Amino acid sequence: MKRLRSAQVGNGTSRDVRQRVYGTPVCGVTASPSLASRLDAWGWRIDGVCTDATDGGAAWFAPDGSLASRAARRACRSCPVQRVCLASALWFGEEYGIWGGTTPVQREAMTARLLRGESLDGLVGWSDDEVRDDTA
Repeated sequence: MKRLRSAQVGNGTSRDVRQRVYGTPVCGVTASPSLASRLDAWGWRIDGVCTDATDGGAAWFAPDGSLASRAARRACRSCPVQRVCLASALWFGEEYGIWGGTTPVQREAMTARLLRGESLDGLVGWSDDEVRDDTA
């Protein structure tokens, strides 16, 4: 990701705004070939709890701390693809919304750990013998 400028966010604090190419992994984040392959195959998303949301998934992009946002995070706890979702958000640098049960602020802290050399596999608890969906 490349720094563009500082910008005001809703709570009045300033943060860096970064430009990235959608679908391109964050530079400096490392993952095993099995996890990277799983993340490149988007088919895992159809198994997410959020795909059955009656609100069309709006709760996952509701303001942080709102009732809807908290409900989305609770739903993620029982999601069968929670770890893959979190890994995807970290791998592709998702800056908005609830992904894998985490908020953008939580993912910023995780991304900092990844950029210091921690592997994505270790951070999300991925094992090379995880079942992969090669049809997606």
